[in-house]
Amino acid sequence: MQKLKKFSLIIAIIFGVTVYAIDVVPIIQNFDDGYTAVSLEMEEYYKIYNQQGEVINTSQSCEVGDMFVSADNVLYEIYYVDNSNKVAYAKVKTKVNLPKVNNETGQFNQITTQNKVVCMYHTHNDESYVLGDGYDSVYGKGGVMDIGELLSEELNKLNITVYRSEAMHLPHDYYAYSRSNPTAKSLINNYSPDAIFDVHRDGVARNQYTTTVNGINMSKVRMVIGKSNSNYATNLDFALAIKAYADKNYPNFIKDIYMGSGHYNQALSATAILFEMGTYLIEKDYVKSSVPILANIIDKVMYAPTVVAPSEDKTFNEVIEDLKISGELNNTLNSTNSSDAKTIVVTDEPLSKSNTAFDIFSVAIIAFILFFGAIGIKLVVNKIRK
Repeated sequence: MQKLKKFSLIIAIIFGVTVYAIDVVPIIQNFDDGYTAVSLEMEEYYKIYNQQGEVINTSQSCEVGDMFVSADNVLYEIYYVDNSNKVAYAKVKTKVNLPKVNNETGQFNQITTQNKVVCMYHTHNDESYVLGDGYDSVYGKGGVMDIGELLSEELNKLNITVYRSEAMHLPHDYYAYSRSNPTAKSLINNYSPDAIFDVHRDGVARNQYTTTVNGINMSKVRMVIGKSNSNYATNLDFALAIKAYADKNYPNFIKDIYMGSGHYNQALSATAILFEMGTYLIEKDYVKSSVPILANIIDKVMYAPTVVAPSEDKTFNEVIEDLKISGELNNTLNSTNSSDAKTIVVTDEPLSKSNTAFDIFSVAIIAFILFFGAIGIKLVVNKIRK
């Protein structure tokens, strides 16, 4: 019986250590610039190649038919995806002519308000930054919510009132957007915002997001638009206007505009955007440095006479008629500043629980089950032998 206990214990220990090493022990990544990142787990992502075999983009999720407007304003469409190897191929559709930007005259699209109000929420509350938070994800209020709070503060400085929800939509899974839909719907119904933003952080390599703007190291920003929503055209026009202003005033700030197959709750508003604020391996301070610039871009595009549209060239929608995108940018802005802008948090502070603790607990349970399972198997084997 003593040998049986030792045998079972050894199996349990080996299994437990193996699972712990795979699931919990930090992973170290080294980069060409000498930077080293430590993550609790490596997030998988797709490498997207062009037809010449060059890596031109990356994405956490990827499907045939997804599209993106690259940093240099080329529209690509993904035509092949290998899910096993996390590889995708994209072909050029057209060169995108962004709306023309004039910092003195012109205005942006459908907004016709006397107030400056936006709403903000986080579908993936858990998302965090390894350098800054110490982990890539927590079961609760992750570091990305700090970025949302900071963005709200910067918008307040520009006299924009922000209604920011801290409602939890955990866990981070396929149904998270279904859980965040009521949050977005409630914000829109209660506060009638000029725009609504879902603030995330990406899960790709660090070098996809590092940039320098005005001599300051910071994070790029990606915008994500869902193709499966009825406001696809107007949401995309909004994103293109933001990129147009950013490209002229803050080159290399906008990573790209990714158009995925999801809806991302964007059918609820004609001016809804999902922002990817950096990636989990970038320094959180880099992301913080990018926040004031994003706030200024949002303010200028939505509330100041900065974006002139349409351009003399064909509009984006005109050159991709085959995608059935309709609508144009209109000069219909008419707004005044609010003198008492502030951020209103519309839910209680959430609980926070580390995923690491959860993983260790899971390993302990598995080891416990395996230990007694091994004893049972040994007893059965001995009985059969007798």
